[in-house]
Amino acid sequence: MKLNLRVSQFVRRFGMPLLALIVLVGLLMAAAAHMRRRNADAHRLPQLKEEFGPSTHTEIEIYRKRLAKYPKNSTEWAILGELLFSEFKIRKDPLILKEVEACARKSLAVLPVENAGAQMLLAQVLDQRHSFTEALKNARAVLQLKPNKTSALSLLVTAQIAQGDYELALESAMNYLQINPEPQAFAVFGLALSQVGRFEQAVEAFENGLRIEKSSDDARTAAWMRSIYARTLLKRDKFDRAQILLEEALKIVPDFPLALDLKGEYWERKRNFEKASEFFLNAFQQTKEMPYLLNYARSLDELGRAQEAMGLRKKAASIVLENLKNPQESTGHRLELVEILLHDKNWKESLPLLKEELKIRHSHEVYFALSRSYFFKGDLSQARLYLNKIFTSGTDDARHFQFAKEIEQHLNEPLGRFYGSVAERLEDSSHKNMSD
Repeated sequence: MKLNLRVSQFVRRFGMPLLALIVLVGLLMAAAAHMRRRNADAHRLPQLKEEFGPSTHTEIEIYRKRLAKYPKNSTEWAILGELLFSEFKIRKDPLILKEVEACARKSLAVLPVENAGAQMLLAQVLDQRHSFTEALKNARAVLQLKPNKTSALSLLVTAQIAQGDYELALESAMNYLQINPEPQAFAVFGLALSQVGRFEQAVEAFENGLRIEKSSDDARTAAWMRSIYARTLLKRDKFDRAQILLEEALKIVPDFPLALDLKGEYWERKRNFEKASEFFLNAFQQTKEMPYLLNYARSLDELGRAQEAMGLRKKAASIVLENLKNPQESTGHRLELVEILLHDKNWKESLPLLKEELKIRHSHEVYFALSRSYFFKGDLSQARLYLNKIFTSGTDDARHFQFAKEIEQHLNEPLGRFYGSVAERLEDSSHKNMSD
C-alpha cells in the first residue's frame, strides 16, 4: 500500500497549515522510500525481553531502600516510579498505581520545576484514572521541557480521544508524526483517524507503522499496535487480517490482555461463543479489569448460562461501585457500571452516572450510552439528539447506524431506511467475511 496522503486531501480533511503539511508529507514520503528499501521477508517480530524477574524486583527494592535513607533524591524517586509504572501496565493493580503517584509527587516535592520524568509519571497516573484534563495539563508541561518525549506525545492523542476531542486528537497525532515518524506515531495516527470514521486512511497509517517496525522495537508497544489495528478491522468485519494481527500480537507478548479480549470478540462475531468465552476469561484473568469480565459474562449469556452471567455482573457492579468511592486511588470507571445497568435497561441509574461522565468528556462512548439510556426511558428525541452528536463528529461504527435505524422506526420516520442501508454498507459484505 502506497502512502498516498495528498496535500489537498489533508487541507480539505484536516485544515492543517500548508507549511506543516509539506513537512509532514515529506516525512511520509521519506518513510515510504525507507519501506521500499526494506526486504519484507526479512522482517522479524519484536522480541519480548524478560519482565519483572528477580533482577527487576531487586532493582526496585534497592531504590526503595536508598530512598528510605536519602529521600531528597528527585531523580531516583522518578526512576522508581517508572519501574513501578511498567509493572502496573502489566498487572493493572491499583495499589501499584498509587505507589507510582506517590513516587511522582515526592520527586516533584524535591524538584518542583523542570522535572519532566516525574511530571510524565503524574500525567500517566491521571490518565489511568480518567482525569483527562489534568493528565493533558501535565503532558503539555512535559512537552514544554522535552518536545520530543514520545510518551507525552502519545498520551496527548489518546487522552484527547477519550475526552471526545477528535479533531484536536488528529492534530496532535499529526504533530507527533512530524516530530518522530516512528511506528507508534503511525499507530496513534491510525487510532485518531479510526475514531472519526476515516477507515481507509486509518488502515494506511497502521500498515505504514508496521512496515517501518524493527525487531529491536519495544515488544509491548508492538503488541498494542497490532491489537488496536485489529480492533479497527473487526469493526468492518475484516476478519482475516485481524486474525493475523492478533496472532502476531500474542506471539510477541503471550497473554497480552487486549489481544486476548479481541480474539474473544473475533470468535464472538464468528458465533463461536465457547471459544469467545475462553479468550474473554483469559483476558480478565491477566489484569482483573472489568470490561473483560463483562465481555465474558456476555458470552455466557449466549451459551445459555444466564444465571452465571448475572452473578458476574453483580460482582462487577459491586467492585466498580466500591472503586468509585475512592476515585483518587482506583481505576474504577463509571462507564463500566453504566454498561452493567444498560444490560438490564436500567436507565434510572445509568442516566445520573452518564451526566456526571459528561462533565469530564464528550466521547462517542458516552453519547452512545446516553442515547441508549434515553431510548430505554422512552425519550426518543433525546436518544436521537445524542446519537446525532456522534454522527456530527464522524463514525464508521455500524452499531450507531443500526441503533439510529431502530429509533427512526419507532418514530415511524423514513430516515430509518437510510440508516439501515449505511449500516449494511459499513458491515462491508459481512456475510461473505463471516464465511471466510
